[in-house]
Amino acid sequence: MPQEDEAMAALEAHAAKSEVPLLLAPLVDTLPGTEDAAVTIGLEGEHHAQNAAVAVALCNAWILRHEGRCTLPNQSPDSLLCP
Repeated sequence: MPQEDEAMAALEAHAAKSEVPLLLAPLVDTLPGTEDAAVTIGLEGEHHAQNAAVAVALCNAWILRHEGRCTLPNQSPDSLLCP
């Protein structure tokens, strides 16, 4: 999810200090399967689209992890979508 430079720097610093990965959720309209169709989430406002993107990414990661196809150490550091 895009962040202001200062906010992203703060998030990266906190993640590094806490020794946890910083994972980014892609925007809803860039998710796989959305290339040929507009994505409508039913709520107005960019923050709702961002929340939907996080929810989709978390659901995807949860499903893939529980299927044994994704673990955090092998995950791309810049995405919540597992390979």
